[in-house]
Amino acid sequence: LGQLGEVLENDSVVMSIEFVDENDNRTQPGTEPLWRGSTMAQYTNGRWHRQPLRPASLPVYYTPRRVLKQNIRLEANDSPSLFGIRPIIEATSSPGRHSPSINSVDGTIFRAEARSGSYDAYSYQVISDADPEAPQTNEEVPNLVRFEYILSIPDDLREKFRRIAEPVVAGVKATGMEGIAEKARKLESYLRDSGEFGYTLQMDIVNPALDPVEDFLINRKEGHCEYFASALALLLRSIDIPSRVVNGFKGGDWNDVTKAMYVRQKHAHSWVEAYL
Repeated sequence: LGQLGEVLENDSVVMSIEFVDENDNRTQPGTEPLWRGSTMAQYTNGRWHRQPLRPASLPVYYTPRRVLKQNIRLEANDSPSLFGIRPIIEATSSPGRHSPSINSVDGTIFRAEARSGSYDAYSYQVISDADPEAPQTNEEVPNLVRFEYILSIPDDLREKFRRIAEPVVAGVKATGMEGIAEKARKLESYLRDSGEFGYTLQMDIVNPALDPVEDFLINRKEGHCEYFASALALLLRSIDIPSRVVNGFKGGDWNDVTKAMYVRQKHAHSWVEAYL
């Protein structure tokens, strides 16, 4: 799918984070943070592919407000992806390194200096709005081309998935944004709360002739977060709700002595963003 499954049981540390508030007092997040990394928009042949990259600069943070600052040490890797808690107001690097940029297509942050091979850890600071409902700075409203990306679904799956989704949302009477949100929640609840689906790291295939998400929905009905996220995104698209899959990390191990969070490969996570 999005190449996440292979790291789900890996205990290696990806990054360590210290948290401070707007007054530079040490703090810790109140809930499990979602460390947003990359977004996936196109699904073809059982695989997700990333959205296009359009670099933009993040403005310098001046406006007084409640924020959560994350001082992050990212262990050596050759990926340009950086991680932070949405909505990100500002991202800066340690002296002598290129500062992060934001991808205006999807609101993710990345570094320009990533290169192949092992090299030193990368330290940077992310400043996030303490209000998770605040808008993401410098993320563009999708244009018609990008709407096609986040509505696309293989032709051979569209009608099959619509037949699954429509009975789930049949009772929704609301219209407009409220109706879209209610339909999205109904489909989320169907996968999470109906009792039909279970969580497993065992990746058995029941019918190899089927698309892996179709096999998950129809036959196996067990999988890890990538399968649940992929299924929800494609079910949403089948009833014309734009959506995308996000890859990143959820939570981490909090160390009460060092007052820092250690995010490991096993905290890798996928979730869904729907455009309302």
